[in-house]
Amino acid sequence: MAKVTVPRNRPSREASDDRFGVSIDAGCGPGRALNVSTSGHGREGGSATPRFLQAEASTTSAVRAHDRQTFARRRGFPQSRGTVESGKRKGGSAMCNDYEQHVKWREYQELMQALELAVPARQGEADLPQADDIKIGDIGPVMRVDGDGVALVPMRFGFPPSGPKGGPVFNFRSEGRRFDQSQRCLVPASAFFEFTGAKYPKTKHRFTLNDAPCLAIAGLWRDGIGNQPPSFTMLTTAPGPDVAPIHNRQIVVLRPENWSAWIYLSRPEAELLRPLSRGSLHVETVRPGRD
Repeated sequence: MAKVTVPRNRPSREASDDRFGVSIDAGCGPGRALNVSTSGHGREGGSATPRFLQAEASTTSAVRAHDRQTFARRRGFPQSRGTVESGKRKGGSAMCNDYEQHVKWREYQELMQALELAVPARQGEADLPQADDIKIGDIGPVMRVDGDGVALVPMRFGFPPSGPKGGPVFNFRSEGRRFDQSQRCLVPASAFFEFTGAKYPKTKHRFTLNDAPCLAIAGLWRDGIGNQPPSFTMLTTAPGPDVAPIHNRQIVVLRPENWSAWIYLSRPEAELLRPLSRGSLHVETVRPGRD
C-alpha cells in the first residue's frame, strides 16, 4: 500500500501552496487511507471507526418540533470513516484549504433571526472576527449547537494529525456516510478559495454564493485535548457544474435555508450533502499564477 506523508508543521508560506501537504478527504482511492479517531490517532489502510463524541444539547424552541425530536434521539458514536485523498486535478492544487470570513455580526444576527435559530445572548461582534484568509491551522468561528441555541465557537481548522508523520484532517468525504451521531457544525464564510497550477504562487479562484449574504460549509467538529482548542474539518462531495472546471472535488456549501437541517439533521444526509446547481456559485480569479 502506498504511504502518504504529510508535514506536521503549519506551512510558513501560503497554505494554498500544496507542496506543504495533501488535502485530507475521505475515500480517495486505492492505497491512500487514513482512519481518524477521537484521540487523533489512526493508521494507514486501517478500518478503525472514528468516535466523535456527540454533543449533549437540546434544540431551540424556535426549531420545528420534528427537529427537536430527531436531535434528542441522536447521541453516541458515528459510523463514518475518514481516509486520505489528494483531492487534486492533475497539475492542480489540494482541495479547499483557505476561506474568507467577511460576514458581519449584524448580517449574521438578522439571518439567524430569520432562520429561527437562537443566538446566545452572551455573544456579540467579537465572536465573529473578520479574516481575509483562514487557512489550515488557523482559528476561525464555527457554528455548533450550544444549549438551546447555536453558538459561534473559535476552532482550529483541521483535526490534529493522526500520527507522527500525519497531517491535519481538513477535508472529510461525505458520500455514502451517516452523520446522525457525529458532532456536526457549520463554518460561516463569505467565500472559499480553490487553487490551480503547478508552480507557486498558484492561480487563486474565489467562490461566493449567489443571492445570499453569506454561505456556510458543512463540517464536523471535535473537542480539544489538553490546552488545545476544538477543531473542525470540512465535508466534501462531487464537484458541481460551477466548481468542476476548477477542481474534481468540492466542499459542501449550504444555503442558509438548509443550515438548521444540517445542524439538527432533520433531513437525510444525501439531500443536504450534495453540490449546488449550475449558477449557484459565482467564481472570479483574484490572483493569477505563474502557469
